[in-house]
Amino acid sequence: METRCFSFGPFVLIPDRRLLLREEMPVRLGTRALDILAILVQRPGEVIDKQELISLVWPDTFVDESNLKVNIAGIRRALDEDGGYPSRIATVIGRGYRFIESVQSYGMNNWTGLAKHSSNLPTYSKRLIGRDKIVHQLVKQVADNRLITIVGSAGIGKTAVAIAVAETLAQRYESGVCFADLGVLEDPNLVAHAICAAIGLTGSAENINERLVTYLTNKEILLVIDTCERVIDAAAAVIERIQSGCRHVHVLATSRESLRANGERVYRLPGLSVPPRAVRLPAEEVQAYPAVQLFLERTNETGGDYTVTDTEAMTIADLCRDLNGIPLAIELAARGVRSLGFDGLPSVTTHQFLLFNHGLRTGPLRHQSLAAALDWSFNLLPDNERLALLRLSLLEDCFDLETGIAVASDGLVGRAETIECIANLVSKSLVERLEDDGSCFRLFDFIRHYASQKLIANDKKGIGKARGKYFESLSRRVPRTRNANRRLQPLAAQAVCR
Repeated sequence: METRCFSFGPFVLIPDRRLLLREEMPVRLGTRALDILAILVQRPGEVIDKQELISLVWPDTFVDESNLKVNIAGIRRALDEDGGYPSRIATVIGRGYRFIESVQSYGMNNWTGLAKHSSNLPTYSKRLIGRDKIVHQLVKQVADNRLITIVGSAGIGKTAVAIAVAETLAQRYESGVCFADLGVLEDPNLVAHAICAAIGLTGSAENINERLVTYLTNKEILLVIDTCERVIDAAAAVIERIQSGCRHVHVLATSRESLRANGERVYRLPGLSVPPRAVRLPAEEVQAYPAVQLFLERTNETGGDYTVTDTEAMTIADLCRDLNGIPLAIELAARGVRSLGFDGLPSVTTHQFLLFNHGLRTGPLRHQSLAAALDWSFNLLPDNERLALLRLSLLEDCFDLETGIAVASDGLVGRAETIECIANLVSKSLVERLEDDGSCFRLFDFIRHYASQKLIANDKKGIGKARGKYFESLSRRVPRTRNANRRLQPLAAQAVCR
C-alpha cells in the first residue's frame, strides 16, 4: 500500500512517517499532536467528537480532556495560527474540532518534494540539564561509529540524551533522522515492523527484514532505536542485519543492557552530578550541581518559585545523593514538594520515594513511578538473576566479588553460575561496578531498597526460612577486604532470618 501525503497551504503531512513539513522543512511537533492533526486532516470539514479523538490517539488509556486541548493549542502554534494567520482548526463548542482548510491527497510516488533532513523525533519541551558534555561526546562518537548503544539504569535519561544527540546530527544525514520506539512491543517478531512503520515503509509483511534492508541500502540516515531491552535479542539481530547491508546507515540505540551486536560501541550513561557527602555547602554552591538544578527546576514547574535556604539546599543534596542522581527519580520527588513542602522531605525514606506516582499522565506506564520503572527491568530477568539481585540487596554500600558470590549463591548455587548472574546484573544496569575501583560493586540505593522489599515479600514463599542460620553467620564469614561490605541490611536480614 502506497504511503499517502496530504497538503494544505505551505504544509505537507505524511501520517505514516509522523512527519509535518513546511516548504519541505520539518516542523517539530509532538507524537500525539501529529496523530491528532493526521485525523483532522484526513477528514477535512467533518466535526470530529472530542471523545472520538481521545480514544483514537490514546487507546486503552484514560486521558483528561485538557490533554487534548493542550495538543490542539500546540498544533495551532505550529501552523502559525498565533501569528496572525487564520485558524485552520475550528472549535465546535460542546462537540469537538473541524479542519476547515482545503486538503489535497496523493501518493508518495506522485510527490516530488521529498524533504532532506526529515525527522520524526519526539519533541521535548523541557531543558536537558547537566548533559551538554555527554551530548557533545556522543555526537562525535555517532559520527565516527555506525552503531552506538546508550546503556543505563531505569530512569537515567537515555532517551532524552539520544534525542538531543540526534537533533544535533540531523542536518548531517541526507535522509535525516528516524525514531523508532520498541518499548511498546511485546512480540519480538515485530521489531522490523516497528522500524518500517517509523520510516514510512508500508506494504506486505512478507520478507519484512529483506524489504527493510533493501529500502535503506542507499539511504544516508540516522536511526534512533529506543528501549531495546524488552526485545533485546530480536533488536540486536535486526540492527546487525541493517548494519551489514546498509553502509550509510548509522544507528543510535538505547537499552538497559548492551545489544552485544557486531560493531557495537557502548556508552554507559551516568547519573547527574551530585554534591559531595559530609561536606556542608552554601545554597549557591549546592545549586551548581546538575541533580539539584533539575530538582529545583521541576519543583518550580509545579506552581511555585522556591528560593531555598542553606539548610533546605543540603536536604535536597542529601535526597539527590540517595536517588543517585537519577533524573526520573529526582523529577518524581520534586513533584512531591508541592504536597509535602521542603520541611516534609526529611521524613520520606528512599523506599517511599519508589512509590511516588507523580509521573506524567500521558507518559509510559514505566515512568509513572520509580517502582514501575524497576518492575520493567526486574520482570525481564530470568529466575536465577532475580534471586541473585534479591540476595545482593542484603549488602549495603560497596562489596567485592567474593562477598557478592558468597551472598548471591547462598552456598547452594554453583560459583560459575553466580559469577555469570552478577556479571549479567552489571550489564543490565542493576548492579554497578565502580569505575575508580574495578574490584568494587554496589547497588544504587533505590534499587537496593526495591530489591529488599521484593526479598521480604518473597519470604512468604519460604525463601528465607531455609536460609536463616546461613545469613546469621554470613555477616561473620564474608571476606574482610578493604572494599568488602561489612553489614547486612537489618530490615531484610531480619526478614530472611525469621
